[in-house]
Amino acid sequence: MKNKVRQWLSVLLSVVMVAGLIPLIALPEADAATSTWDGTTITTSFSGSGTAASPYIIDTAAKLAGVAQLTNNNSGWSGGKYFVQTVDIDLNGKQWTPIGIQRQNGGSTTYSENNAWFRGYYDGNGHVVKNVQVGTSTSSRASVKHVGLFGIIGGSAQIYNLGVETAKYYIQHYCDDERVGGFVGYCKGVIQGCYARNVTINQSGVCVIGGFCGQATSESTIYKSYAYNVSLTQGSGRKGGFVGDGDGTVAFSFVNYYPFKSDNSDGSFVYAYGETGVTGDIVGNGTNTGYGPESYMSGGSNGGWPQLIWQSTGPLDYNTTDGYVVTTAAQMRSLACFVNNGRSYSGAKIALKADIDLSAYDWAPIGINHGNRNRFFSGTFNGNGYIVSNMKIGTSSSRNTYYIYKGLFGYTSNAVINCVGIKNAQIYGNGPTDYRCGALVGQADGGSGKIYQCFVKNSTVNMTGTGVSGVIVGDIRHNITDCYTLNSSATGTRAGSVVGDMKSTVYNVYSGGCTSTTASYTSENKGTPVNCNHNISASSSASCVSTFNSYANKTDYWKSSGAWMTDTYSINSGYACLKWEPRFSIAFNGNGGSLSGTTTLSGRYQYTATTPSASRTGYDFKGYFQGTSGGSSVVSGGATYTFGTTVPSNSAQTGTLYAQWTAHTYTVAYNGNGNTGGSTASSSHTYDTAKNLTSNGFERKFTVTYNYNYTGSSNTTATAAATFNGWATTSGGSVAYTNGQSVKNLTADNGATVNLYAKWTDASVTLPTPTRTGYTFGGWYGESGCTTSIGAGGASYTPSANKTLYAKWTPITYTVSYDGNGKTDGSTASSTHTYDVAKNLTTNGYSRSYTVNYKYQYNNAQNQAVTGSATATATFNGW
Repeated sequence: MKNKVRQWLSVLLSVVMVAGLIPLIALPEADAATSTWDGTTITTSFSGSGTAASPYIIDTAAKLAGVAQLTNNNSGWSGGKYFVQTVDIDLNGKQWTPIGIQRQNGGSTTYSENNAWFRGYYDGNGHVVKNVQVGTSTSSRASVKHVGLFGIIGGSAQIYNLGVETAKYYIQHYCDDERVGGFVGYCKGVIQGCYARNVTINQSGVCVIGGFCGQATSESTIYKSYAYNVSLTQGSGRKGGFVGDGDGTVAFSFVNYYPFKSDNSDGSFVYAYGETGVTGDIVGNGTNTGYGPESYMSGGSNGGWPQLIWQSTGPLDYNTTDGYVVTTAAQMRSLACFVNNGRSYSGAKIALKADIDLSAYDWAPIGINHGNRNRFFSGTFNGNGYIVSNMKIGTSSSRNTYYIYKGLFGYTSNAVINCVGIKNAQIYGNGPTDYRCGALVGQADGGSGKIYQCFVKNSTVNMTGTGVSGVIVGDIRHNITDCYTLNSSATGTRAGSVVGDMKSTVYNVYSGGCTSTTASYTSENKGTPVNCNHNISASSSASCVSTFNSYANKTDYWKSSGAWMTDTYSINSGYACLKWEPRFSIAFNGNGGSLSGTTTLSGRYQYTATTPSASRTGYDFKGYFQGTSGGSSVVSGGATYTFGTTVPSNSAQTGTLYAQWTAHTYTVAYNGNGNTGGSTASSSHTYDTAKNLTSNGFERKFTVTYNYNYTGSSNTTATAAATFNGWATTSGGSVAYTNGQSVKNLTADNGATVNLYAKWTDASVTLPTPTRTGYTFGGWYGESGCTTSIGAGGASYTPSANKTLYAKWTPITYTVSYDGNGKTDGSTASSTHTYDVAKNLTTNGYSRSYTVNYKYQYNNAQNQAVTGSATATATFNGW
């Protein structure tokens, strides 16, 4: 197994993309179910180029309105242009201007043909247009001449595979040649595989009205179409349930209304069905007899009437790279229906994008020839290396005689068919000489057609009668190259193990283990075989037909430069196989990233696909590698990738490719955002290395110093430590990241700096309440002598820096009142003092002294009294 993987990886390594490869775009996402019109928006630019190979894509209601505007305003604008509708469209009952008009010429009752008709090719592709309305009521009627979804079509106009659901037309009479139809008013072109359901036409005067078409001129063809549930009201004029006046060809169509057409119709009506009272060349009574399974299927959707097959099988996908895309058996059936309704796909591309199992169907070939119903496929069918299996047409006991040409494709003309395989096909037919049967194609006409790189295995093509049968092609008129058949048989009067009748050059073709009635490569050799080999079944008694350049060594004609490769697979019983046959299944692993697109590619040799795109935030995608790390890149993401150009070891390789990444580098720059401590250094990281955030040593804390602000006191302190909450990406931003969280997904910019700002919740302190004898505490202040208080004792204070707070004191006052207490002299005033001012007591001037006067009473000569005194001074002892 290791050797196989190693060989497989060498294959991958050999096909790293080179310039010039055409990308294969992945299938588009499913179209929105319906695009609804707002009544005003008109878009006149379209994807595509308007050619058969690249038609204009109508994928919105506004673009359909744009088709109407450009057609009606620009004479001849639509001529020769191709359109494909890729969604259902709802016109939402808004006023619609039909696509293709005739304007009034001078007066109100005359019109001129100004060439503003629709003259292009419109492929509805199995979609519908809903709620078409012209006019609003019987009192507000429109004055547009020729009314329908399409007003007038002519010239080369062809409309395919489109339905109109619910249409209401209220028309004012202006002239006798007005024409109103549920689908188209006036038809001078071709309409095939279309319908109109739930149609109301109310016309006030003389005109021609029809449930599907107002008037079908002699230049017109309406084929395999119908109208259902129509209500027709007019003042006077001609009307028909399907067509008003019919002078052209109307075939395989019906309406559940009587009459099918007006009596004025002189056209050719073939298998045209009305509800009742049908006479003349209109035959039938509502059954689907004569419609043919190639176009209709019975069912109850139309009240027991048949419906178009594409109504149940649905539309094809479409993209500008691949063209029309087939991924299911139902879509393959739709393709058959579209071709058999008349869409040849000339110049267009069909892409098969999945293996198809047709076992659910009694297959109706793509392209038919039955009487006057010749419908061929003329496009390019790219099988992309996928296989169609279990196709059956008839049985051995109930042979199909309906289709003249039988196969996956019944009838082709100048078609290109490549890279498709047919397995387990069973075709049983019966018919005369002009009947042709082949598993791939019944009748391949046209000198410019080509079939290449196709095979048919394990299949039976069995014809009775005198018809022609071939395992790959019944009758081929153009080149076939690089094809083979294995273990299959072709039976009939003229039968070949590869082709029945060959009137062309055949290159590099072989059959192995096959049988044919003629034991030959072809029953009729009117062409030129080159490098061809026919190896009949061992059970047959016939010998190898040497006229087809048979080689003794069956590998001689497998050219390394051609479609073949040397047989190393052992899947074809020793024969070589086509380069696209070996299958690969490659799983893509995002390896930590996200993948967009298909993550497993199941491809074939030389099959081109698109690798998934890879993305991972913070990383550059290096490519897909063989392992999760190391090695060399095999292929990039979102690139075209071609499976193998060398021979792998077996036919079913599998493996896994891993996305590898280059991590972006980034710098984490820490900003403490007001921190008071810790590291401020940045740190560099890559996205594959998680940076688990921490506070990086940051802290934010502040010291509050309390100054009690009086002599003899000592300062005290308190610490307010902030709480770290996380990191913000801006200084004032909110917390985006927390500690322990990885920052590897913060940015996808290589070399970016991730600035992280610490976010804090600052802490608060409770202010103390100091005491001081003789004083009242007046609060804390930022500076001594400040007049604005920071807070009182017991209050909460949140510092934003280291801070010293000062106590404020209000002294208690007292009065010293002096009392002389018997003093004889001194002040008696009191004095007021505070506790922070000392009062040095004095006697306050007080004194206490007394004088003792002595008087002696005696008489002297003069008889005078003698006096004397003495002073008694008190001693002051204190207060």
